[in-house]
Amino acid sequence: MKKIEIKGVDEYIYEGLCDNGLRVFIWPSDKVKSTFVTLNVKYGSIHTHFKVNGKEKIVPNGTAHFLEHIKFNEKDGVAHDYFQSLGADTNAFTTFDYTSYMVWATKNIDLCLNHLLDFVQTPFFNKEMIEKEKGIIVQEYKMGRDKAYTVAGFEFLNCLYKSFPVKNLITGNEEEINSINIENVKDVFDNFYVPENMFLCVTGNVNPEEIMQIVKKNQSGKKLNKYISEIIFPKEQEKVSKEKMVSVGNVSIPLCKYGIKISRDIFKEYDSREVRLYLRLFASMLFSNTSDFKNDIINSNLANSFGCSIMDDTVFYSMVFSFDSLHPDEVIKKIKNELKNIKLDEKDFKRKIKSRIANYILEFEEIENVNYLIQDYIITDDKIIDNVRDLYEKVNINGLKKIIKRIDFSNSTYYVMNPKA
Repeated sequence: MKKIEIKGVDEYIYEGLCDNGLRVFIWPSDKVKSTFVTLNVKYGSIHTHFKVNGKEKIVPNGTAHFLEHIKFNEKDGVAHDYFQSLGADTNAFTTFDYTSYMVWATKNIDLCLNHLLDFVQTPFFNKEMIEKEKGIIVQEYKMGRDKAYTVAGFEFLNCLYKSFPVKNLITGNEEEINSINIENVKDVFDNFYVPENMFLCVTGNVNPEEIMQIVKKNQSGKKLNKYISEIIFPKEQEKVSKEKMVSVGNVSIPLCKYGIKISRDIFKEYDSREVRLYLRLFASMLFSNTSDFKNDIINSNLANSFGCSIMDDTVFYSMVFSFDSLHPDEVIKKIKNELKNIKLDEKDFKRKIKSRIANYILEFEEIENVNYLIQDYIITDDKIIDNVRDLYEKVNINGLKKIIKRIDFSNSTYYVMNPKA
């Protein structure tokens, strides 16, 4: 195993590799008694179009999430029951980019680890199971349609994106869910639930050498497919898909989003993690909870809530403003004015850096946080980033100004969900 020093934090992450290509990341901590394990598949909701041995395949939107649901079924019951018998908890989630299967345990770590690997890597599907699950997931979809923030989020993404699949619901819609069949499920499992397209994260009170031995022994007896798939994405246009959209939903005050679409191509000579840091610092300096801007619009009753975040996908960044307001046009006008007359204070910049370094160090106080941190590194960069603190100390106000000058703030979209009449 490789021992990776996380610079400036006095922590180590161990990286191992099984013969079949499964990568294993372990962060040991004697500060806790529990262990958090995630088995992650680099297959998410946006991966519906792919090529295998020269043959293109398309599965319905929602297939990744559907497979996550039915994966807990086993010949002898459901995986949840087995983990509960060991005194452990289990769950899973699907994102745009990947699917994660999780186990929390304080004992029987070896049994939990083996069973997590076994139930996720073992195919067990039948038509009856799939038809039964459709009803459950359709109900989940319908419940989501009653949640204004969920609906607004995806309707807003359809304003930003014309073709890129992040605009599609992770669950799929009712028609898409009902169209999923056993062949779709098998296609995804056979081509993506393979060791080279998966990685295991173990964080908590463990011995790295012992964990690695358990994993290698488990994997050595399995005959699993090789990873030979190629994901295909549609070409996304530079401009936003819609400049404005108005809808109605379950809100009492208009729910608003304003977004700026930023091509990654304008930062080609930069490291992507550096760009993300600069953009998040910029958003924080101008629009955070402690900013003059937020205090002004809240105190003047222009908005009841306000937030600004940076989204990142494989082709674009987006600066997203979310707020509820009876005067959305006034808020948008103020945002545009703030972006037209940008004022960056070096003292404020340095304070933000210090705060981010402190928060980064605090991540290593929680086993879940470290596990998710590793997941982010592997999904985003395909490696452990060991010099995050160095990056924080490297960036400067002039670098931020150069980044900001490249952005076309006029490439924007404006979304409003009004209350139902």
